[in-house]
Amino acid sequence: MKLLASVVLFFAVLLMSCSDDTGSGPENVTTDYNLKVNEFVAAGSEQLNEYAENADWFEIYNASDKIAELKKGSWFFSDDTTQLDKWVLPIDTTIEAGGFLIIWCDDNNKCETEIHTSFKLGSAGETICISCMKDGEIQIIDSKEYFNAEGAISYGRFPDGSEIWEEFETPTPGTTNVK
Repeated sequence: MKLLASVVLFFAVLLMSCSDDTGSGPENVTTDYNLKVNEFVAAGSEQLNEYAENADWFEIYNASDKIAELKKGSWFFSDDTTQLDKWVLPIDTTIEAGGFLIIWCDDNNKCETEIHTSFKLGSAGETICISCMKDGEIQIIDSKEYFNAEGAISYGRFPDGSEIWEEFETPTPGTTNVK
């Protein structure tokens, strides 16, 4: 009986140490980052993604003085405040302090050299949301509601990360917004 209990205990420990955590759900984000929806184009983008397609996009700006570490499965992007987990970040990525990250909203749903969501931005208006898992629930970090986006014009904060939104005739994805 003692031998059987030892064998069962051995296999239980072995199984626990070899299990993968893919079913455990998203991890809580433990660091507060000052991430902002900083600029976007929702219609008539002239910027090309890695597949040489003109596509909608939004830019995240890290307004903090430290690198933002976005862990896969714990960060979410959406165009709908009623579905914050519409698209789950499937890779780990970072945004340098004062840096930018472009999110292509082109329905490609891939992360090869660039990040591509499974949704597009509507020109009539939506709400772009950056969310993360915090305290056991998905919480909005920043969002931008917009209406009637015109083609080939970007909308962004000026200066970067501020509360003031401007229209830009020349979009600046991945760099500082300029008038």
